[in-house]
Amino acid sequence: MLLQKILHKIEWLVKKFLNVFIQNNYSPQKITQAEWTFTDLKNPKVLLLRHDRIGDVLITTPFLKELRRILPNEEIDILLSFKNKTVRRSVEYLVDDILVLENKPLEFFKLIHKIRRKRYDIVIDLLDNESASSNMILKYSTAKIKLGFDKSNSNNYNFVVPIPDKGKVHIARRLFTLLLPFGYDMGDKDIRLEFPLKKSEQAEAEKLLGKKDSEIRLGINLSGSNDSKYWGDEKYINFIKKVKSSYNADVVLFALPKLKIRADYIASQCGGRIAPMQTDFSIYAAMLNECDIILTPDTAAVHLASAFNKPVIVLFVSPYPNKIMPWFPLNSKNKSFVAEHSYEEIKVIDVFEAFSDLVEGLE
Repeated sequence: MLLQKILHKIEWLVKKFLNVFIQNNYSPQKITQAEWTFTDLKNPKVLLLRHDRIGDVLITTPFLKELRRILPNEEIDILLSFKNKTVRRSVEYLVDDILVLENKPLEFFKLIHKIRRKRYDIVIDLLDNESASSNMILKYSTAKIKLGFDKSNSNNYNFVVPIPDKGKVHIARRLFTLLLPFGYDMGDKDIRLEFPLKKSEQAEAEKLLGKKDSEIRLGINLSGSNDSKYWGDEKYINFIKKVKSSYNADVVLFALPKLKIRADYIASQCGGRIAPMQTDFSIYAAMLNECDIILTPDTAAVHLASAFNKPVIVLFVSPYPNKIMPWFPLNSKNKSFVAEHSYEEIKVIDVFEAFSDLVEGLE
């Protein structure tokens, strides 16, 4: 653990050092109204930077659909990362090419070379936090237009848009501000997340979980990629016992391999069962889609629930929810609990009551 902290600290210092020297030193034009700004560009080639986490890709589909509507025939590519390329399905039908930022220095320089060779006209950085990788790409791409949010590295862009209030505006909606230079104002338009599933994947999920012979199938995503996103063994056990004593419910536990021992213990104590572990994210998503209600502390499952219009119970830890809004489900029935310091603060009885309310709302 100490070594990991030291390595993270070194990584942070290296990125901070790079960010000092990798600057374009632009005086960016600030765009606050919807107006077509790039009048001298015809059929522009566009690169989107989305090299962060899985959830970030999932919430990008509404923005990308609108950009594709605005630029129906132009080339639009997107850069993903080794961390989120597993969910390329959510965007691949909307783009022409997917580039991947691998976790290897040599591959990064190959990527820069490829970006320069493709000669994009516009690079749009979708990240609303500063990124050393974004700074490098912006610095060495040949794009005439470098567009991003007005933030700490704004001098790397020659066009910026304001970041909507992070405490009031959902992350998926904040992205639409980047379409102001294309003459588009989001307004109050309704948006939906999407994650297309193939029929073969749906059939495989049904095969893996079996046909539902209970009143309700509850899918519990035990944790996320971060070990801190865990409600606790006893919390899960007591909650599942309450569910099974009150409802004819099939409780399916979804867990990463590193949590198998914990998942086995929870299942043995309360009669839940463990979903077959998958390396294919699309099959995992299809199995979640087989559930009637989802419980999760992980935002990737939150966004999948939104995409599939599944009722979801979400557990968050957020010390300052009014400053930075947790990634609440978008346009799906939900019960969200926000703890200030630890998941331990969230009570089993409250989550059970939320589950009962969602059950009553099932058609």
